[in-house]
Amino acid sequence: MTKLISILLMLCLTVSCALAGAESEFSQNLEAFIESVDLETKDLLVDLDFPGDYSDYLLQVGKNENGIVAKVYDVGLESDSFALQVDAETAYVSVVPAEITVALKYETLVSYAQSFIKNTLGIPVDLISPEQLMADASVIVSKLAPLAGSAVTMVDVSEIEGGYRVTLNSQVAAQVITGGIDALLGDDEVKGIIDRYASLLATVGVELSSNVLSQAWDGTRDNIAAAISALEASADVMDDGTYQAKATLTKGEDVLNVTSTGSVDLETGAIDTLTEVSKNDEAPVATVKYTAGADGVLYEAKGEGFSLYEKLELAGEELVKFDYVLTEEDTPVIEMHYADGNCTITAPDLNIAVEKTFEDANSLELLLTMKAAGQETIAKLTYTVNENELTYKAETAGQEYIVKVTTTDKGTYANLSEAENLVVVTEELLDSLVSELLEAGSLE
Repeated sequence: MTKLISILLMLCLTVSCALAGAESEFSQNLEAFIESVDLETKDLLVDLDFPGDYSDYLLQVGKNENGIVAKVYDVGLESDSFALQVDAETAYVSVVPAEITVALKYETLVSYAQSFIKNTLGIPVDLISPEQLMADASVIVSKLAPLAGSAVTMVDVSEIEGGYRVTLNSQVAAQVITGGIDALLGDDEVKGIIDRYASLLATVGVELSSNVLSQAWDGTRDNIAAAISALEASADVMDDGTYQAKATLTKGEDVLNVTSTGSVDLETGAIDTLTEVSKNDEAPVATVKYTAGADGVLYEAKGEGFSLYEKLELAGEELVKFDYVLTEEDTPVIEMHYADGNCTITAPDLNIAVEKTFEDANSLELLLTMKAAGQETIAKLTYTVNENELTYKAETAGQEYIVKVTTTDKGTYANLSEAENLVVVTEELLDSLVSELLEAGSLE
């Protein structure tokens, strides 16, 4: 089963790598096939042909007045095996040999999940319904609006030769920010929102009631105000699209400097920036370089003990090359590279390489080599596509796994909501099944 799952995962991984670049004839034909699938007028037929002890199945999927419908035919047993039906409220599964149909309403599943999380895990999810979250977010935004309006008083703008200078008024900033937090934490409506989620956060060991927050703020307010007051920040923005910005924070004898320089091309939208963080005028301890334009994007960050490099090269809207390298303590953590239809992924105990070996308008062949946990898998993967058929074949260790997808005439499907032996799943039944699964897992 593990090999089967691996083979199916290769379907998604490899075709994504192979089609990441140029818009080839094959990719256009594949896209045309996908767009031609219309379950309103045609059914989709999926033929799973696997070697050895694996069962071969035919899956037919369609859409009718009862919703999304499907039936599974077991080729080995020469009979229907399962039927499925999904509508806006309920999912049905019919086990044909046992002549039993099971119905699960979505509201039952959601209600049980909430009860399980609350009663078993101790997390009161009823506090965080989507409606409540939206209402609370709306209140917080409305409370922050006055603070946002006061933010304009935190900066001074003056004209300089060739542009203008924006300077932070740190004293005003300290008053606006601390005053805004004072107002928020002193607001009864905001306190109610904080306390509503306090019991939820307590389940993960976080004590964050309104009283706790207020006490914590009272103990740090003066220090935060002092830190903001000690911050010096300004930016020169020039008419030609270039800028220079610097922020300096002094704490005792230490001075932290953040500088950023760059440009924005107002016509093309191209961006080029370099940001550096240094201490006491020493060499930078962290740098971030970012450039973006019509030919690609470069992002490079370096700090103490890590570096991240990401680069995309484009030709129009087509991906030409992609590199991603994350390093910690001079040791690569993960690398991903793509060029010319070939891609590699490297991580500890994992190496995946995909090489495009052939392509024309109707077929694509790839060679995949995967090394994981000391085991190596080599597979030849072939995709073929025409007007009404898509085939995926994986050849590995002398065996073939074939998935064929075609469109076919509309089929007939029984309305499972009217099945004679219909079993409606209740919360009690779900609880019994989950309890049995948890008990079986604990015994293992």
